[in-house]
Amino acid sequence: MNFKLDKIINFFKSYVFSSIILAISYIFNLVSQYRFEPTMTNSDMASELILANLLNSEHKFISTNWIYSTELRVFCTQIIYKLALFIFPHNWRLARTFSVAIFLAIFIFAIIFLFKAFDQFKAGIWACVICLCPLCSWYVWDILYFSHYILFTSISFILLGLLIHMHKSCTVKAFGISACIYCILCFLSGLNGVRQLLICIVPIALTYIIYLYIVSPKFSNKFKVLGIEILGLVLSLAGLWINENVFSKIYHFRHYNKIEWAEFSLNRIIKCLGDFIGLFGYRKEVLFFSASGIANAAGLVLIIGLFVAIIWLFKHIKNLSEGELLVLLFTTVTFLFDLLVYSFIDSYNQSYWVMHVPFFLVTIIIFIKNIMDTYRKSFIGFYVVVSMLLCSISTLQSPYIATDSTTIQGASNWLNQSGYTQGFGMFWESNVLTQLSNGEIEMWTVTDLISVTPYEWLQLLSHIDNLPEGPVFLIVAKNDVTNEVIPGDALSPNLAYGDDYFYIYTFNDISEYIAIVQN
Repeated sequence: MNFKLDKIINFFKSYVFSSIILAISYIFNLVSQYRFEPTMTNSDMASELILANLLNSEHKFISTNWIYSTELRVFCTQIIYKLALFIFPHNWRLARTFSVAIFLAIFIFAIIFLFKAFDQFKAGIWACVICLCPLCSWYVWDILYFSHYILFTSISFILLGLLIHMHKSCTVKAFGISACIYCILCFLSGLNGVRQLLICIVPIALTYIIYLYIVSPKFSNKFKVLGIEILGLVLSLAGLWINENVFSKIYHFRHYNKIEWAEFSLNRIIKCLGDFIGLFGYRKEVLFFSASGIANAAGLVLIIGLFVAIIWLFKHIKNLSEGELLVLLFTTVTFLFDLLVYSFIDSYNQSYWVMHVPFFLVTIIIFIKNIMDTYRKSFIGFYVVVSMLLCSISTLQSPYIATDSTTIQGASNWLNQSGYTQGFGMFWESNVLTQLSNGEIEMWTVTDLISVTPYEWLQLLSHIDNLPEGPVFLIVAKNDVTNEVIPGDALSPNLAYGDDYFYIYTFNDISEYIAIVQN
């Protein structure tokens, strides 16, 4: 009996079991992403595929004929999306899933790379498992299923892993390889814009300075590592300078040099902190005594436990390995640093915090690993598993944040059978229709339906000066018609489709529409 029990325990402790769980988590996310793709996408996310399609047609990695958002995609997701659309040019839904498969694989590699840097490969596998949990809507949206921030987070894990490798390197060759990769990633990250600097490159330099002050290690590499950290920061700033002073004159995007200091307010700090806490499985407007309500309570206890775990780890700092200590310090420093940044800039969104969530989740693994009491270790591990599952199930019941694309499905289906290939509308409808038609419908995004003013945001630059020619349709939300944003009565002879959410009007050309609405 004891022999059988030992075999079961050894199996659970082996790499095989943890790898199977990781594989299940990976496949589950891909299946869920493919399932939710038509009902989760919005125009922000759809624009990624439209851009990739344009880049494929131009055989480029950056386009002068695209209006980017606040970031120029230099070394980012468009590389993978280009490949996916090259393989699946007529099935954008499958192309997205293929891309997500690659992004999640990179994410898994980055986490394991970090843990392998301090010889905790098995713990790294479990860290991947919990980081793949669909913990909250923003995390599902921007990390797991639409990958908007997944490369930024993955690069942060890799840079921290490289720091630990440099710190431990016993040979000049090993140190040199890690240092070169570190500096290249820093420079490329700077070319993308300021985001990686804020979430990783500045905090990681501060982390190592604090580490040297706390530990005062006696080894020859410490000043070389610090030098590489400073060089990486300088190279990233150089990349950012090129982004804002060279690329901004060639490409079209809104860079961050116009961000201003916000009004000083402690309430802003509290709000930003609350936004972060809200990412751990909390959903508003659910019944208190319901499954989702229980998940909310579990998520709140989980985040409280995370802060307690960090305090506990600092109290037992002498028991941590050098790698574990660097991860703990980085998680704390980047959180506090960005809490101040987000609290005092005039451009802030709760989604910025999702890039910090995986590092807090990783500290759970480090915390559990360092608990010596077997019963406490088992109880905390069990609670983490249960709470993560509850929050994930609750999130996937309704994993939406902005536009619920189910409302546009009827209009999209009609258009795909109508023969119309050119249309125009407001931002939240236009790019979604292009994606749902697998790129067959070209949409012009406008800021005003009366003046037909093109929106200088996430669309072809050529749309600004050239309106569609020939047969064209307008898609408009039903509320905009009933609220008289456009003259519905005057346009009624041109109404071709309507449902509870959208109306579609068709015209021989756009001048016919302009003549109706402006007279």
